Amino acid sequence: MKGALLVREARLRAGLSQAQLAVRIGASRQRISRWETGASPVTFDDAERVFAACDLDLVVGLRPRDHETRAMLDTLAPLTPDQLIDQLVAWQEFRASGSSRSTS
Repeated sequence: MKGALLVREARLRAGLSQAQLAVRIGASRQRISRWETGASPVTFDDAERVFAACDLDLVVGLRPRDHETRAMLDTLAPLTPDQLIDQLVAWQEFRASGSSRSTS
């Protein structure tokens, strides 16, 4: 679904209709519609063409995976909302106690 949102956002930022974008990239209006609704997948090459036609840059970055954050998210994912709040409160109390020790 992210590809669909990217195509739609690029088109709207450029102020283009689906038909206008289709003409610019040599596709049908129906193809643009299918991309935007998620009915058809958007390839990386498709996204590049759409962004270029909309006079936008598609910036893709690679960075090392943050394993600590991933582990934390995996731990928090199964928690209920009440458990998440308890974890947040405990974390804030921990930070507050740690910062008061480092300043004294």
